[in-house]
Amino acid sequence: ASLELALKEFVAPLISAPPRIVLVTFDGHGIRDRGTMYLVPANANLSEHADLAEQCLSHHQLFGLLKKELEDKIKIEDVQFIVILNMCQYLPTFLKHHEVGFMEVLEPCGSSRPRHWALCTSTANGTKADDGVAEQMSCSPYLQELLSVECGFLEKCVC
Repeated sequence: ASLELALKEFVAPLISAPPRIVLVTFDGHGIRDRGTMYLVPANANLSEHADLAEQCLSHHQLFGLLKKELEDKIKIEDVQFIVILNMCQYLPTFLKHHEVGFMEVLEPCGSSRPRHWALCTSTANGTKADDGVAEQMSCSPYLQELLSVECGFLEKCVC
């Protein structure tokens, strides 16, 4: 609920001044189960599989909120929604109740997603994200590269 509330607070002021590009980044704990990635809040207490849906925000829900809370409320039809998930994509052993097969298609649910969207992830299925060097207070290598001048995503690195 805290991640959902934060996202709603982020998009609310955009309704009166709609942007052409909406960039949402999540840097933190994540879990992937089958074809769903879950953003895990820092205060989550996950001990069983059902806790994922109860305490976390799925990438399907995230895109659904962007559509419902912003795209459906503005008159601009070609807003680009870019979501960057810099998080792990592994299901901890204590939550596993089945074998997770190879599944790389993570397209958000059809009618509940914005028309124009992109999903960027830092890790592959079943892997942990590199956090960078804590002593240097640096971003993860993925985010450093994405935000680097050479990459061209932003004009200068903000790490």
